[in-house]
Amino acid sequence: MAITSKNINKVKIEFPIQYFEGNIIITQEREAWAIYEIASFNYNDHISDQRKIDRLLSITSFLSIIGDKFHILWLPEVHDIRSHHEQLRNRMKGPLKDWGTQYIKSHEQYLLDIYDSGINTNNVKYKAYIAIYLPKGENHDLVDQVENIVVEAKKIWHHPKRLFEMISGINEPEIYEYEFQDYLRRENQIFDRLSRKIKIKRGDEATTEWLLKRNFWWGIADPDLRSTKTRQWSPSKRKGLRNGLATMLYDPRQVLTLTEGETDTSHPRRIMITQPHAAEEKNIYHTYLTISDLGDEKDIPGQEWLYLATFLPFPIEMSVKVEVLEHKEALSKLGKKRLEIDNQIENIREANANVPKDLQDKAESAHYLEGEYTTRKNPTFLTHITFGIHHTDPHVLRSNAKILQDHFKDIGNIQVVQPAGDQWLLFNDFIPGSPRYVSDYIHRIPPETLAAAMIGATQELGDDTGIYIGTTGRKPVYLDPGLPSQINRSPSITFTGTLGGGKSVATNLVSYIVAMLGGKVLMFDPKDERTDWPNHLTELSDIGEVQVVTLSSSVEDQGKLDPFVMLKDLESAKEAAVEVLSYYAAVKTDSIEYSYISRAVKRVADRPEPRLYKCIDELYVIGTETVGTKTRSEAQISAEILDSFKELSFAKLLFADVGKEIKTINLDCAINILQIQELVLPDPDTLKENYSLSEKMSIGIMFIISRFANQFLLQDKSYFKLSVFEEAWSFLNTTGGKTIGNKNVRTGRSLNGGGAFVTQNPTDIPNDLATNIGVKFAFRDSDVDKIKSTLSYYGLEHTQENIDTIRNLENGQCLMQDIYGRIGVMTFDVVFEHLFECFDTRPKENAEEDAKTDEMAILEKFQAFHDSEMAVEGDAS
Repeated sequence: MAITSKNINKVKIEFPIQYFEGNIIITQEREAWAIYEIASFNYNDHISDQRKIDRLLSITSFLSIIGDKFHILWLPEVHDIRSHHEQLRNRMKGPLKDWGTQYIKSHEQYLLDIYDSGINTNNVKYKAYIAIYLPKGENHDLVDQVENIVVEAKKIWHHPKRLFEMISGINEPEIYEYEFQDYLRRENQIFDRLSRKIKIKRGDEATTEWLLKRNFWWGIADPDLRSTKTRQWSPSKRKGLRNGLATMLYDPRQVLTLTEGETDTSHPRRIMITQPHAAEEKNIYHTYLTISDLGDEKDIPGQEWLYLATFLPFPIEMSVKVEVLEHKEALSKLGKKRLEIDNQIENIREANANVPKDLQDKAESAHYLEGEYTTRKNPTFLTHITFGIHHTDPHVLRSNAKILQDHFKDIGNIQVVQPAGDQWLLFNDFIPGSPRYVSDYIHRIPPETLAAAMIGATQELGDDTGIYIGTTGRKPVYLDPGLPSQINRSPSITFTGTLGGGKSVATNLVSYIVAMLGGKVLMFDPKDERTDWPNHLTELSDIGEVQVVTLSSSVEDQGKLDPFVMLKDLESAKEAAVEVLSYYAAVKTDSIEYSYISRAVKRVADRPEPRLYKCIDELYVIGTETVGTKTRSEAQISAEILDSFKELSFAKLLFADVGKEIKTINLDCAINILQIQELVLPDPDTLKENYSLSEKMSIGIMFIISRFANQFLLQDKSYFKLSVFEEAWSFLNTTGGKTIGNKNVRTGRSLNGGGAFVTQNPTDIPNDLATNIGVKFAFRDSDVDKIKSTLSYYGLEHTQENIDTIRNLENGQCLMQDIYGRIGVMTFDVVFEHLFECFDTRPKENAEEDAKTDEMAILEKFQAFHDSEMAVEGDAS
């Protein structure tokens, strides 16, 4: 039914919108407006003052090129926890479907317990929209040119039906086709100009439908829309003909169906809305406030006056209506106003009376503004700002209104009032393209003052499609590691930071999430930290979806890391063989020794059953060959060096003449963990020339493992694959390792897979690789040089505040950069106790001590909550 009201005490106004199509809306006055969504941008304490000022300048430039009038809506949108997890459950498939469904359901309940108790702004994100008036073209008076009053009168006399339709209001509104096409051209021009300044996105029919309908449902539920992902809805139209010109006739009653509900405006300072939802009638109270005085000049950074309101403990909707006065027009109107004030003062003085102080203040302000307008050329904005808040309890609503007023008073002495009797008019302020209904609170401001509000700023992290991994501030953070591949971004990840900060727990949680979402994981575990996973993760091991492959010097494992055995592609095997033999022989790529190694590998690869040990034998052969009267002694020396590695016990994984077919490693599980016994990786700070034979042998094995990871990514593209490289520095700090890392990242991107690189220092990530990393997690560090490297890696300035942020991160906290480039501090939350026990790699005594600390913190929080509840009960009594 159409919108109705009881106890009506309000001004009757027509719903301002009659038709919409695409991102164009047509109003009652036949004005056209275009709707855009303003892209959110990262804005927090980690960004330098200069970058914040640069942002201010870009927004000022954006606003300054809008020529007539515009309407900004900055609206809170509640993240639907139930719908989010329902979509995740629908994605569950394969052998992990049952446990994955249970895992997602448990997450849903966990988050509902935290965020769904009453109104919780921590589960709200703000979206900004701007509706821009489209001026009519030069031909907009065509009707007036071809139809004068006499002609119209004759038509009405001869067609009494038209007279009846006009009087009764049942005639269909229409717009000339050429006019609508002109609006589309103008919209395209405006979009082209504005999108060069800041990132905006055209709205569509679903955007407009939601903007028109949401106000009647705000606080009750997100409204159901007629538009779907596959089909957009707009009011029906039909072709017409008027004066020989094609027209579009539309039915505005269809737009009115979006305003269904019951409103009670009997209270002077609030509105009650009733909607049927979940088989019952639900009530919500709205109240609307407006700015009466913008107060002092706003300093940036520090006084982003609208942005700071998004941190209040309840959601706020904001409307900013602007009429643009160009410089000359503004100066002319101000001059007239100043002259009028001066004349009043002169008349008062001639009467020997005292000039009222408020009139003196107006005169000073007018003279000051006239001087300002004379020196600067920017337009002036006639601005009206409205705030809306809601609650199910009118007493809490009144309290929140007071909090809102006090908040703005603390920001540059901004005065906010709650007008009595204007609530229904202010309610309609939130309809895009609606006229200004209340004219008592208009502010003349320059574009930079509105830009200083920082509309569109956010501190959100993560994505809206993945699994919950923790919080930023108190807002939930979700992560879908496979999403970047679907939106043409890099799915590769880095985890950096010193020992004990939570790096391993985060790496393990993200890997587990990949498996839950139907992907596969290959984890190289050089420190044997995941040996007991099958015992801890029985939900996976009971169905054979987690395996730990431990390779040793035993007979059954000999030769399993031979690249000719491990890698299916012969060319990749040849490349890997040359890389590892050259590294062990310590030869450069431009040396004669390197060419001999390449020749030996090629000869062996061209024969049946190629093996790595045969390449050493072939080098001996090459060393005996003569060129003229000289032998190739360099090949002989290289072969002898390589032979020395064969004496190591675990070298048989690479060099083995077992005389039998070697079984390859099976990677059919959701989580595959590869361990190498007796592997001895050097300390990251050890110089390469000081590596022992065992350490160098271990590094070479890392080459083969990373090559194997590349092959892992070649599996079925229908699911996401993640290769996890613990101690990634061990191969990334060599030329061959960098090549492998880059190939893993770049190949994976096209194959629905990526790499996760875990290392202590971000400088271990080569620059060309760093530019292709999608998500970054940096954990605590105390070394200032490493911290500065981390800040550079994130594109942040080396300010003391940023250095202290990383230095003072707690266990489980990190500096995160998501796939959209947003940066903020995030706290990982594993949720399940058995997962934390499995993923935590710290020594047991440290983990138990931290657990005691966490338990005390929980008890302290509970006591504080209990005390506050008792205080509330005391006040109520």
